[in-house]
Amino acid sequence: MKYVTNLERNSKIIGHNLFADENRRSLVEESVRDKSYIIAGPINLIQGGVAIIARRPLFFPDKKSQEDVFWGFATILIDVDMLLKDANLSGVEKELSLAIRGKDGLGEKGAIFYGDKTIFDEPLTLANVALPNSSWQVAAVITHNTLSNEFLFSKSYWVLALLTALFISVISYALFSWPKRLKIQVSLATESLRTTLNSIGDAVIATDISGNITRMNPIAENLTGWNRQQAIGLPLTEICEIRQPLKGNRQINPVETVLGKGTAVNDGDATILISRNGSKHMVAHSVAPIKDDKEETKGAVLILRDVSEENALRQDLLESNERFRIFANIGADWLWEMDEYLRFTFFSDTIHRVTGRPTTEYLGKTRQEIQADNPSNIWIQHQQDLDNRRPFKDFRYRVAEDDGRHFTWSISGKPLFNSEGEFIGYRGTGTNITDSIRLEEQLRRSNKMDAVGQLTGGIAHDFNNILGIALGNLELLQEKIPNNDARSHFVISALKAITRGGEITRKLLGFSRKDANVISLTALNPFIENIEDLVAKSLTASIRVETQLTEQLWRVAIDPGDLEDAILNLSLNARDAMPEGGSLIIKTENVVLDDDFVVRNPEIRAGNYVMISVSDTGNGMSEDIQDKILEPFFTTKDHGKGTGLGLSMVYGFVQR
Repeated sequence: MKYVTNLERNSKIIGHNLFADENRRSLVEESVRDKSYIIAGPINLIQGGVAIIARRPLFFPDKKSQEDVFWGFATILIDVDMLLKDANLSGVEKELSLAIRGKDGLGEKGAIFYGDKTIFDEPLTLANVALPNSSWQVAAVITHNTLSNEFLFSKSYWVLALLTALFISVISYALFSWPKRLKIQVSLATESLRTTLNSIGDAVIATDISGNITRMNPIAENLTGWNRQQAIGLPLTEICEIRQPLKGNRQINPVETVLGKGTAVNDGDATILISRNGSKHMVAHSVAPIKDDKEETKGAVLILRDVSEENALRQDLLESNERFRIFANIGADWLWEMDEYLRFTFFSDTIHRVTGRPTTEYLGKTRQEIQADNPSNIWIQHQQDLDNRRPFKDFRYRVAEDDGRHFTWSISGKPLFNSEGEFIGYRGTGTNITDSIRLEEQLRRSNKMDAVGQLTGGIAHDFNNILGIALGNLELLQEKIPNNDARSHFVISALKAITRGGEITRKLLGFSRKDANVISLTALNPFIENIEDLVAKSLTASIRVETQLTEQLWRVAIDPGDLEDAILNLSLNARDAMPEGGSLIIKTENVVLDDDFVVRNPEIRAGNYVMISVSDTGNGMSEDIQDKILEPFFTTKDHGKGTGLGLSMVYGFVQR
């Protein structure tokens, strides 16, 4: 049941399904199959009251199949009490007891649906009521304690005849007035549909099977620039253009697609509608087929939603997010968030580029759980900031990865509070400053070595002058003392000391010297092969010398003397690091140093280089010693066993 008059009184009947009503289903199905009327009653109504029900199945011709298609039922309810009252027969039931059978339209063979069935055993009178395609039979007997039989017989006869005629006239009127009533109902339904469409906030356009427009709501009129009267009967493509900018700006006709496939289309891509005056609107559209009860497509409904403002807001949001992302990436390597328990709940994906580990491996952990060995006093201060919900900036700590790599991170954060002032976590930025720390350390070391070099050079130069004066005077004194004089022994010892001092001075000047003495184009592989025997003799017998020389090695412009001194000094240090013996490996290789390498080593220029590697299998050295190993006079050897100038000379050579 879809439409009903006097809706307030009969609202309970809306939605009732005749085919699902077990008491009426067989009769309803038979009525549709035979195209016959249904007349039943009086019966108790779902919405209350007693009525006679008359239903007529409605069919419409199908042009394709040339058959009638079932559309629904038109139903008339006749109130029994109102019927008797309108016929001035309200008291007849007091004088006559009536019974009616033929509920299933079989007349005298049908089921009794009104009155006592015993009335049909010895009825005062029987009357057959002819109905379209069926019949009823009415029986009456005299009610006890009434007037004389003769009077009652006469009166009841005419009353029954009148009642019979009344039934026929009422039912006939109902059946033949159905087209008019149906027209009213269709009009009401049409008006209801029009009101519904006009109330929809989106543009709605309906078409027939040919794609020609049959209906538009006011929103569609405003969007396309066409009024409904002008657009009716025109194809969709004549009142607007729909284009897909993401697919070559090609024009589409979604209605045509749906009519061809018979299935709904909901295009998620942005489309542009060009209206009658040329204005453009960003729209989202969906199309559904209109089908009859045989699931045959009869038309389509196109719904268009103007998303121009929504798309502009979305574009602004995307631009804002992109602007924020750019600023965040410029100012930091990643973004992070913590919950109220100081556990990481979010890391931007950019941290993956720093560590190579998935972001998820950091989630759910506190900062202390992912940090390496850091001085405790640093963490005590940082923890106080966190406990007191204070913002912090440039907090630096080290992180150790499973593969042995170490990073130094700098983070800044700000506490977050909800609308009630409750702490809910931190949000902030993080930066990998590992390279910066390394560069700072390299710069510090380079500046220190430059300062030491300048100081050493100045001292060595002055000391060399002093040694020169002493040497000159000793040589003059030696000429004055005969060789067999016992005093000549002291002069010779002094000259040896002067010579030793001169060697040390030469090394100091070699450390501080900026320019090479002699530059020549040198093939390093033959050069190393020539000094390999010299290197081996400077080591102990338990140390094996190995060479790994790359073929087609580039030639280099270098001071060969300085290179020989550097290799010998490195070899002697390797000897002292391998008291139990081992291997000394000298390796050559062509390398290309790019801009990334130069960023980490700013004293180098990008270009083609030859690498000489001198390595050993000795004990190695700690980080503290590594920081000082190139300084002049620094040595790990016992007192008197080394000057601490060997690696300083190597450093000076490499810098030159």
